[in-house]
Amino acid sequence: MHDETEMNDITGKVMKALDVFSICINYLKENLLTEINKRFAVDVSGKDVHYVLTVPGIWGNAAEMFMRKAAAQVRSKVF
Repeated sequence: MHDETEMNDITGKVMKALDVFSICINYLKENLLTEINKRFAVDVSGKDVHYVLTVPGIWGNAAEMFMRKAAAQVRSKVF
């Protein structure tokens, strides 16, 4: 995968894979924060958590960079 890789959904709508991955990462982040705040009755924000995003070793450097860019989009909310 690279920055311009596109994906099609079942209806044929096309979207950049980088945006899809960023949206998925953001969903996981927001869901985590919601659950922590709900279950423990605390006020945790995204800045209070250190995230670790892993990729399988067989993916290689290009995939690692792709995931870094997707995560960076979440930080800057560019999707």
